[in-house]
Amino acid sequence: MRGVASGVRVVLVLAAKDVRLLSRDRVALFFTLVFPLLFGILFGAVFSGSAAGDGPQALDVAIVDLDDSGDSRGVIARLSADGQLAPVDAETADEARELVRTGAVEAYFVFPEGFGEAATMPFGGSPMRIEVGSGPSGRGTRAMLTGIATQAVFEQFGEAMLDPERSREMVREARSVLAEAEGMDPAQRLAVQALLSAAEGAIAQSPAEIGEGGDEVGGEDAGGGFNIVDIDEVEVTAGADAAVVSSFAISFPQAMLWGVMGCAAVFGVSLVGERTGGTLTRLRVAPIGRWHIVLGKAVACLATTLAVCAAMLAVAWIAFGVRPVAPGTLVVGVLAVAMCFVGVMMLLSVIARTEAAASGIGWACLLVLAMIGGGAIPLAFMPPWLREIGHVSPVKWGILAIEGGLWRGLSVSEMLLPVGMLAGIGASAFAVGAVVFAKRENR
Repeated sequence: MRGVASGVRVVLVLAAKDVRLLSRDRVALFFTLVFPLLFGILFGAVFSGSAAGDGPQALDVAIVDLDDSGDSRGVIARLSADGQLAPVDAETADEARELVRTGAVEAYFVFPEGFGEAATMPFGGSPMRIEVGSGPSGRGTRAMLTGIATQAVFEQFGEAMLDPERSREMVREARSVLAEAEGMDPAQRLAVQALLSAAEGAIAQSPAEIGEGGDEVGGEDAGGGFNIVDIDEVEVTAGADAAVVSSFAISFPQAMLWGVMGCAAVFGVSLVGERTGGTLTRLRVAPIGRWHIVLGKAVACLATTLAVCAAMLAVAWIAFGVRPVAPGTLVVGVLAVAMCFVGVMMLLSVIARTEAAASGIGWACLLVLAMIGGGAIPLAFMPPWLREIGHVSPVKWGILAIEGGLWRGLSVSEMLLPVGMLAGIGASAFAVGAVVFAKRENR
């Protein structure tokens, strides 16, 4: 029994020792307690809208009202009423498409001229038309926006049908169009006449019944082949002649950023290992300066990063047929990304004194930058305040810079913002890292 008790006592003493060591290691304590807490808060913030039952976060959507009628304004008001969309005014359809192409908004709506006129005669074979557009990465978004727009149109149409005078006007307009229609199939003509007669009867009895049954007169092939609303979905690419953008052209920029972050983490940890292993001390004995060591590591990281990006682009080209719409712009974007993360590598190499700590802290920082920069979760699903914080992440600007040459077709002036942000972040990180490195080596 004494042996068992003694063994238990030893185990408890050793366990207490390890707990005390953990409590004294600030880095280990941070990643054991604080970082998981921050991670949970960050994910909670990202999904706060849907978790709280408030629906998805509002999407930035450009809206162009070329009709400027009461009906178009009514539908637009309904689109933004439930908070799912954050409307951004645009003057023309081309301006709206440019906003989508450059990444300023997620999608756009265009209400062409004649929308209000078509709304006054929904049974007359001239549907209300709406154009919905987004980038290649927003195909699911377009489908969602099509549903939202259809609902808004039917709500507006149902409200109009509750007005007896306007309902009668719609029926009169429809009869006039029907009378002038030539070459119409007799069976279809009879079906439309029956529908209009039924509508007149409903108006005479109770206008509210029309609004309640409004869904039955819209949609595909309703009313003998007429549509109330026709929504055109447009995919915005670099231009009218651009090829259809594949899913791989959308996914590879994110994948390239993960590869770049891996290079930064590996070289940052290797510099810490050289310092703790005495390699830097032996190098200092040789007739080389401290800046030779720093620049040598930077050049190695830059060359490896460029090689990783080139290899991934080659795979995308050969295996998946991804063709950049602006090769020169793509080269500039990749160079800017590589140089930026060389600076990030230098900063990561001085934030910890051991390889294990540098690896943990480095990947933790990179993971957070990826999350807030759209490398893990699309920016469209983040709350507005988190999207604003994402401006400080080089991942966001790196993805935009690579997409600029791969499928967005950004011009030189449009590339100034992402390239400038990457250059600023990279230069600042490299300068801070180099200064701290020099101070430590002087001790």
